[in-house]
Amino acid sequence: MDRKTVNFGVESKKEVPAEALAAARHELGEHNGINMSIEASNTFTFKDSDAMNRAFLGEVGPKTGIYIYSRHLNPTILNLGRQIAAMEGTETASCTASEHPQHSLLKSMSNKDYGFGGVFCIDMKTEGRACRLMDKLQNSTKFGFMGVSLGYYETLMTCSSRSTNSMMDNKEKESAGISPGLVRFSVGYVGTFEQKWSQFTKAYSEM
Repeated sequence: MDRKTVNFGVESKKEVPAEALAAARHELGEHNGINMSIEASNTFTFKDSDAMNRAFLGEVGPKTGIYIYSRHLNPTILNLGRQIAAMEGTETASCTASEHPQHSLLKSMSNKDYGFGGVFCIDMKTEGRACRLMDKLQNSTKFGFMGVSLGYYETLMTCSSRSTNSMMDNKEKESAGISPGLVRFSVGYVGTFEQKWSQFTKAYSEM
């Protein structure tokens, strides 16, 4: 007999997709619904710059209710990954892709002289100054939110050296042109230009 025939009837539950899925952790909805609530956000904000940095360092995460973005620790994606892993008999599973099928459509609608959106950077020289500016912009003047995956209808901002590029050493950051105080912004379409400019300049003038 071959191996498959010998093991028939004593196959572990991990190897039976239907049983593994039934035995996997089941997430309830926000108000104890039988189905898990769908988290539609593709990125998440943080109460302050230190919380963002701790998330990227792995000091806080899903167990403490902290998420980053849809490709990395979104609660819905994380739960789906657990279920796929259970069915495949593995510890983890990925359920997202980096290429979007409608990228060519977006590219055809973009302005060749302007690009895909309003993204700009300001170098505050040090991480401390960058963090203070973001804290003021989010928690004082309401200019925008600290978050990653820049490109949203709300204005988002992040200090790269403390978030998306925090795993790079200083030499790698310098080579890539990422200074300690570099703050990246993506301007959303919520609010007027005058309002956003006033919010930004007020926070900047207090630095």
